Amino acid sequence: MTQHTTTGSNDPVTGVMADLVRRAVRDGIGPVTPSRPWAQDVLERVGGDVGAAVDRLVQQSTVAAASTGFLTGVGGLLTLPVALPANVAGSLVVNARMVGGIAHVRGHDLSDPATLDLISTLVLGGGGPQRLLGELGKRSGVKLASTVLRAVPVVGGLANGAADAGLTAALGRNAARAFPQRG
Repeated sequence: MTQHTTTGSNDPVTGVMADLVRRAVRDGIGPVTPSRPWAQDVLERVGGDVGAAVDRLVQQSTVAAASTGFLTGVGGLLTLPVALPANVAGSLVVNARMVGGIAHVRGHDLSDPATLDLISTLVLGGGGPQRLLGELGKRSGVKLASTVLRAVPVVGGLANGAADAGLTAALGRNAARAFPQRG
């Protein structure tokens, strides 16, 4: 049964988005690996330094979000109907994995429903469909502005990539505060 505790709503859109976040954290989606093995690998690569691991998780996710934003931002108005949902879904998966990774390296159990609810709340912003519509509106505005600015197609991609990178970096900082070190 789908849990809808993330926003206190039984709205189906919220449930679908929360389920996508949980799947990204637990199982990974497409080429994006699950949070736990990815975070564990990063932690080992930095010699067990949790602070450095959190920084690296945020850095890698910010680069991934910027890349996704760039790629979905270069097509202009012609590709907007396809690029916008792809951009939102891609950002959601990257951000869910990052927040799950931060929780894991800080000692939180990714199989605990309360942990998954907090991850979903952070990634989705706790606003359900209204937040999703606001996010789509913001991204549409960025894409429209980048399309208008685009004398060279790359400019729109850069603007969109920068916006996505900034949002992911801010989420990483919030997640680091939300998941204090355990044990």
